[in-house]
Amino acid sequence: MSSAYDVLNKAKGLWGEIVALQTKIEFDERKRELLAHAAEAKAKIETIISDLEALNKKDLGL
Repeated sequence: MSSAYDVLNKAKGLWGEIVALQTKIEFDERKRELLAHAAEAKAKIETIISDLEALNKKDLGL
């Protein structure tokens, strides 16, 4: 039979695991948000590059 001390230690251990999982989930959610923002920025930069290439060709008479 477990003592109250053993049960308390197990509960603290489980609490620590839950906090660690919660932190990981929050980190993963933030990472997904940042990846989405990066994808948006990449698309905008690709559009700018394409527009600049078109202007360059126009300026060169191509």
